[in-house]
Amino acid sequence: MEQVASRSPSHRSKNSIQMRLLLIIYDQLSRFPVVQRRLIHIWRRHGWQLSYLRRAVLTRVHSLTGSYVRALDDDRLHWTPPGRIHYSALTEFNLLESKGYVLDGDWDRLEKPFENLDVYVAFREVLVEKRKWQQTVYYQRLLARIQRGEMPWGCRTQEDLDQRCAKLSALAEAIGAGGYKSQTELHPIVAGNPFAGKDEITVSIGREGDLLFSNSAHRLAAAKVLGIPQVPIRIAVRHRAWLAFRRELEAYAAANGGLLPQPALHPDLSHIPARRDCVERLDLLCPHLPPAPARILVVGAELGYECHRLEDLGYGCFTGEANGEIHPFLGRLRRAENRRFHIVPEPLLTWSALPDLSFDAVLLTRSFPWELAHDQRRCRLAHFLRMLRTPLLFLEGPASPGCRSNAAPPAPYGGAPDEDAPNVLLSFVRAETRLGQVACIGFVGDTPLYKFN
Repeated sequence: MEQVASRSPSHRSKNSIQMRLLLIIYDQLSRFPVVQRRLIHIWRRHGWQLSYLRRAVLTRVHSLTGSYVRALDDDRLHWTPPGRIHYSALTEFNLLESKGYVLDGDWDRLEKPFENLDVYVAFREVLVEKRKWQQTVYYQRLLARIQRGEMPWGCRTQEDLDQRCAKLSALAEAIGAGGYKSQTELHPIVAGNPFAGKDEITVSIGREGDLLFSNSAHRLAAAKVLGIPQVPIRIAVRHRAWLAFRRELEAYAAANGGLLPQPALHPDLSHIPARRDCVERLDLLCPHLPPAPARILVVGAELGYECHRLEDLGYGCFTGEANGEIHPFLGRLRRAENRRFHIVPEPLLTWSALPDLSFDAVLLTRSFPWELAHDQRRCRLAHFLRMLRTPLLFLEGPASPGCRSNAAPPAPYGGAPDEDAPNVLLSFVRAETRLGQVACIGFVGDTPLYKFN
């Protein structure tokens, strides 16, 4: 049997004595079924108020120490591929008790892969390998806890545990048959209850942006094993270092018209407004690209939106960004998303960090520094274009007369003088790359996207 790990300890350990006392009271009330049903009804409708009061007191105290940030205590639901949750936090945080908290420490170390947890291995063995729950390490661990007098999941006997496992099988069957549904889709909302519908898969965010599992292991394990494409998640705790990076991005957006140059794809950054022209550009580009896994060079990546999306499609991406303010964000966002695309650390026109300058396609975005009027700069640009070895180049550039009607490309560079700057630029690129055919394939807003091949 393979080596597996148990789940991490909870930030607020469950009180086994308290649970036993509640179960004893429940058993005693079973002799008075009418009273029992009435008390259960009252607890289900109003028990949340005690939890809410306790949380209100604690958050007020912790806000004074900076451990709780009210602006982070939001109810946003994020849909994300379950495969993005690679690791479990070394301390698990319950959403209802920890939402909005910011903590230092090493709870975010990447030491416990979620797929090494016994609960995930058990779901894989039961659903894929068709074993019985009783044959799994997960079941045997829970049974050992019961035999020590503990009550995992409220189970006091092996029969209780078997019933619990039958419910887990039913859960997986429902997810496989009907897809993954959010809690608000599955359960009616109790009026006035701020906790209702919030009990989704919970993650916390480590210092580098990793989504770390924190709660609802059964649903996440079933979704991973069944290959569910998207699951709803909520965010509990953030590492203080991650919050500092998030605030840097927010400040950059605020200083630049309130917008990031491109959307930040991390779930915890999706609230920051951003320009959307890169989305249009990629939609135009994709039908003209060679099949994956082609090598794509993106020059002028800004926050790397195209590289993130192209990597999802199986492409190998290389990129650079000349803007010194944006370049650090590009690397941090790549790490936060666990991407592998290569960022060139050198200035854009040296490329000494790239041993192979052969690419299947090259994209030059409008942030690329075209300065043809300056002789030295023009020479460097010409050298850069001649160094590239590619059969396909895309240029987001200034409008050229006739582009909307796919007119013939402009006269070759070096021919008769042309006062039209867009035509001069296109002729310059065509001459230096030796890519003879030029066509406008569409517009990103009012800016044309040209294809050279």
